[in-house]
Amino acid sequence: MSTNSSAPLVGSYANSILYTLELLAIIRYYWVSKHKQDSLLFQAMIYFTFVVDTVSTVLIYAIVYLVCN
Repeated sequence: MSTNSSAPLVGSYANSILYTLELLAIIRYYWVSKHKQDSLLFQAMIYFTFVVDTVSTVLIYAIVYLVCN
């Protein structure tokens, strides 16, 4: 592994930590809170944000795999 590939690797670790926190927040929102009282638009924004973050996390892992190998 070269010095050039360490920055994306560290960034992917940071992204993994933030994604895990987001996942825990979404689980808490849907299982613990009373999300049925929120508007449909607000719930759709949460789903959309989760899907976009999931796709971007997978793409970040793919980029790190391609750069580090």
